[in-house]
Order: sequence, then C-alpha cells, then structure tokens
Amino acid sequence: MTGTDLAQQRPITILILTILINNNTLPIPALRSQHNIPPPRHPHRTLPPPPPPPHHASDANLIIPLVLSLSRKSSFTLVSTLPLRGNTFEPEGLIILGPSHLIISSVEYTSPRDPQTGTRTGHAHLQSFSLQDGTLIADASISPPNNFPEHHNSGIDYDGERIYGILSQPRPNSSATVYSADPATLRPRTLHHLPTDHLGTIAVNPRRDTITAMNWGSRRAVHFPLTTTKCISHPSLPPTVLNPSHFIDYQDCKFLGPHQDRNLMLCSGVASLPSPPPPPPPPPQSPDYSQGYVLGGIALVDTQTMEPVFEMPVTLESERGMRMTMNPFDVKVVDGRLRFYWAPDQRNTTLYIYEVQP
Repeated sequence: MTGTDLAQQRPITILILTILINNNTLPIPALRSQHNIPPPRHPHRTLPPPPPPPHHASDANLIIPLVLSLSRKSSFTLVSTLPLRGNTFEPEGLIILGPSHLIISSVEYTSPRDPQTGTRTGHAHLQSFSLQDGTLIADASISPPNNFPEHHNSGIDYDGERIYGILSQPRPNSSATVYSADPATLRPRTLHHLPTDHLGTIAVNPRRDTITAMNWGSRRAVHFPLTTTKCISHPSLPPTVLNPSHFIDYQDCKFLGPHQDRNLMLCSGVASLPSPPPPPPPPPQSPDYSQGYVLGGIALVDTQTMEPVFEMPVTLESERGMRMTMNPFDVKVVDGRLRFYWAPDQRNTTLYIYEVQP
C-alpha cells in the first residue's frame, strides 16, 4: 500500500506556517509523520537503549587515521551482503545504529519528471531496518502531503540523539527544509527553511552547534545553528562556502570530529563525467566509454572551509552495476579494521559491507 493510499484512508492534520517577507507570503512546511508501517509499541525494538553514540563520541579517533592511511592501492574485501526486505524507493542516506538497526532516508517518486519545469511529485521516507536479517521495522512518510514540492530526501547524519536530514525540491536553485527526527519514532520536526536553493547533503557538529548543508552537486555549503526552539526561515541565501574540490559530488556525509585544528566529515559520492569526443576506431575488446563514466569516491572534508584533506576513488560496483558510492553510506571500525556500509541500488536494495586495508 502506498503513502497516497494511506492518506486517503487516514485523516491527517497538517499545519502550514507563514511569514510575511517583502509583502510576499513564504510557506514554511510543517512535516508529518504518517506511518505506513508503525514502529513497534516498545521503542527499543526500533532503537535499542541507550542510543548508540555518534562517531565524534566513539570511533572518530580511529576512523580518521585509518582513512588517511588509504591510497589507490588499498584493497577492499567484501565482508557480507544484506538484502533489505522492503521497498527502499530511491535511497539517499544511511545511519548504522549500533549492532542491530539501520535507518535509510529515501524518496518515492509518484510521477515522471516534467520536461518543461523539471519538477516531479513524490514522498520522502524514513525507514528502520534490522541489521540482523534486513527486516523492515518501520516506514514513515515525512514530507507534507498533497504533492508538496519539497519531497526529495537527503543524506543523513546522527548526533547521538536525533537523525538530521533535508527535504528539497528535486532540482537545483529551488528550496529546502532542514529537519531532525527521533530515530525511535521517526517523527520529524523542522529546523530551518531555505526558499532559495536545493540542499542535498548534511553533517552535524554538536561540538560547535553547527549544521553544514551542501547544495546541488555539493558545489557550496551553508552553515546553520544546530540548536533551535522553532523553525528559522532564511529568506535570502546565507553566506556560502565554495567547494574547492571537483573530484566528486558528495551524496552522504558523516561528521567525525576534530583533527589537527580541523573539524572533519567523511563523505561518499559520485561524479558523472561526460563522454569524450569520438575517438578513432578502437582496437578489438577495448572498453566502451561512449556513455560517459561514473566516478565513485570518498573524501575527508573540513566542514568549515570545505577543503578536502583526503580523497580517494572507489571503483566498486553493486551486483546490479551501480557505483557503490552512489548515495547512502556509513563507516565503522570493527576489530581495528575500517568497515564501509553502502546501499547504492534503488527499490530492491542490498546493503554491502566492505573492509579496506591500506
């Protein structure tokens, strides 16, 4: 059953707040939490108590030096795969919550893209899965109903208490709403509204009370205060920091913490490179790059300056041919080894768990 079907069966009260700016009415969306699959009555079945610590309070001091020790010659080893037993739509972000749970952010499109306006309709989802067997534990539609344009979910981050993400229109130079959500109930609340640009990637720094959000293609970043008592509207674009790197577009980022006077986040992403000019007739059995190339990679990035301190290409692909670093990821250190979690495929998604050695 789709979120649209449920919306027709269950009455939903949605509050839309407005403020007046230059004699124009700017809507601030109030997010919903319509549970297509409700969380269990006992929240610990969705999130075991106590909540697991975030990276900056647990393993960041191990992750950062291990990442910095990698190179193009580093070897990835597939540890295991876990098929997720539920429709994941188009996954965008991933959080591993302790040894037993994971959260996926995604977008469910309900119409094709309009060739004239570039717009689509759809719903944003937060989903909780078992890390043991892939069972879908809970599924919540969190974007406003009635095809509200901000329904494209983002990569997500976690501060030890709440999940943080962004809902945007699925096109550049549009609008975005930053939200946080209770990982046990998947109920969101709005934090910031930006009516002037799409935002698609987020990292949360509780130590500096700062949210770093990146726009379409992660070409520039904006910073918002983390602690708010109500949704803050930003009618004009806040000061931005240009991304000096053109290596990859960051799809999902995790704040790690301080390292040598920098606050670092680890990002995973891709870049679609254009096709080269037509070459002379190739020799037999030469690779075909006529459709372009999707470059995958990871990067350690300064959250304040957007300067990368480490970048490395990742050439892994899923069984369905998707670049492994397409959208959701998380990272852990297990028995002293760096372990990556990727979930690149749409709808029928498999979680790929890799370890990497320098």
